[in-house]
Amino acid sequence: MKLLLIPIAVFFLVSCGGNPEKATGEVKSMLKNTTEKVTQETKKVTKKVTSEAQKVADNVALAFDEEKAKALFTEKTCATCHQIDTKTVGPAIKVISEAYKGKKGAIVNFLQGNGEVLVDKTLAAVMQANIDNITSKMDVADLELLEAYIYNAK
Repeated sequence: MKLLLIPIAVFFLVSCGGNPEKATGEVKSMLKNTTEKVTQETKKVTKKVTSEAQKVADNVALAFDEEKAKALFTEKTCATCHQIDTKTVGPAIKVISEAYKGKKGAIVNFLQGNGEVLVDKTLAAVMQANIDNITSKMDVADLELLEAYIYNAK
């Protein structure tokens, strides 16, 4: 980069009639403009890369064994109280998914007994028995599978 600046500086010095102060000012101005353009482009590229990285992360989150997740949801008796679109004893899975949207890990924390009730606080006592006796004793990997199932239930 420095090698490029030397010929530019000589060009400006010659084109300015040998007036080094004028040439130096023009070089500084050119460097400032170039720096601003590079900064703007860097911000654009960073924003695009961040957006693409988020898309990849979202797609990875969607990659899960749906059949295994559904079987686990049934086996751990979640399906007794939660249906996909219908409120039964507990809120519908889609309502739970919407309430926890954008809060990755919050469902796992809740099922471990460490999270806040975000959907129907009047049913907290009913769910607490399931947390105490079932979900708080589950492996984190299984809880993450349940979370993925809730976010992706159809």
